[in-house]
Amino acid sequence: MVYSKDQGRFKIFLKDFNAGKTRSADFECKMLDIAGKEVDSRMMFARATYDDEPCIQVMIRANTGNADLESKLKQISSQDLLTGLYNKQYFNQQLGDAVDQAVISGSNGAIAYVNIDRFGQCKGDVGIEGADMVVCDVGHLIRSKCREEDLVARIGEDVFGILLHDSKAEQAQGFAEHIRKAIEEHLVAVDQRTIQVTCSIGVALINESSRSPKEVLQHAHEASYYVRKIEGNEKGNGVYLYNPSQLANTDSERLEAKIQEAIKNNSLKLLFQPVINLRDEGGEHYETLLRLVDSDDSDVSPQDFLAEISPELKRKIDRWVILNTGKRLAQQRVQGHDTRLFINLTNESLTDESLIPWLQKLLKASKLPSHAMIFQFTEADAINHLKQAQAMTHALNKLGCKVAISRFGSAIDPYKLFEHIHSDYVKVDGSFTQELNTEQGMDSLKTLLEGIGEHEKASIVPFVENASIVAQLWTSGVNFIQGFYLSGPITQMNYEFNDD
Repeated sequence: MVYSKDQGRFKIFLKDFNAGKTRSADFECKMLDIAGKEVDSRMMFARATYDDEPCIQVMIRANTGNADLESKLKQISSQDLLTGLYNKQYFNQQLGDAVDQAVISGSNGAIAYVNIDRFGQCKGDVGIEGADMVVCDVGHLIRSKCREEDLVARIGEDVFGILLHDSKAEQAQGFAEHIRKAIEEHLVAVDQRTIQVTCSIGVALINESSRSPKEVLQHAHEASYYVRKIEGNEKGNGVYLYNPSQLANTDSERLEAKIQEAIKNNSLKLLFQPVINLRDEGGEHYETLLRLVDSDDSDVSPQDFLAEISPELKRKIDRWVILNTGKRLAQQRVQGHDTRLFINLTNESLTDESLIPWLQKLLKASKLPSHAMIFQFTEADAINHLKQAQAMTHALNKLGCKVAISRFGSAIDPYKLFEHIHSDYVKVDGSFTQELNTEQGMDSLKTLLEGIGEHEKASIVPFVENASIVAQLWTSGVNFIQGFYLSGPITQMNYEFNDD
């Protein structure tokens, strides 16, 4: 633990780090070891993501004065664990230095924001392990096409950032086109399959008028997103240099209009992924998954558009999903199936006080048993809206509906959530499944599952990709499993549960 005399400084450091007021990710202090002895220590903080959820990675070590060790630890703290490229934390630090240099000396530079197109569909096609292979392969390809002085980093689940020094608009666009073409022509080997992906690249310039690194990165992101709005590039696979006059009031408005039209025409798509019960209990469980149908009839995952739309539209989407899921559920139960469906709620519905009265009327009109609907929201949303989540889960419980918490286990003390919120099911965070190939990873999952069981919750492990994982999970005490090894999302609820 941090020595008492340094705790005040530590609190100030954490506050500034969380607020983005400091670029330093190191904090030196005295700490107490297990015997209560003071030890000169250094804590290194790095922002990271697991299953697209933000978190902070902390490394603690004693100050030994070992230069080689210090150099290796510094390299590790700046490295993306999946690809071996630089991570977002390091990229942002270097981008900040480049912006400062441009403002002070008038130097020029640029960043390229490389976003893999339709990554959600890619994960649906090859599973999460295969998608990781795609990300690694594309990252290494980008690094091989860059100059030695260019900085390449993985800054999102399916996003790479390239920092270009001494580069003006024409050079940066030409370089981005070079990267785009290389990715388009590249073939990625995933198990016995060959995958071909494209990317949308946004370019933003760094010059003496740049106001902040955050603004430069946001401009590059907006430019990447705008690629798909250009005629002929609806599927992505293009390059766009940030131009504020063209981007203003177009992207979100077009997307929202498209979704509104889909709701009006009832043309959103529902898919259903089986959730398999390992404890031989009754009921056929599926998770309902939403897809937006694009102009080329391809499916677009919510993770590719929810962040870009208004809170009001999120609530409309949730209600459309609930209403149409209810209709499909009624059809299943009329045919004699004891079907139960997990329905995902956004944070906007979690805070919507009018949802419960509306849901009550729906259940009464449909004559569905309320326990057949299981409403699911993320651990992060529950923590961020704890008071509203507490009220919502209490109201759902009174209606007889079940509650599930997804992406569970990322918080420092995840079980504390159970003191405030009632839930029947708990789906562990996907990062635990990804680490099952190590003994430590399996031990971490077993510990988490034991804690869930002690709180009398039914546990669910997602992203089950192969038979060896099933064998490991069989003895771990988990209640349900879900993943592509068992079945991907399907249009009809016709999975043969008895075959398992």
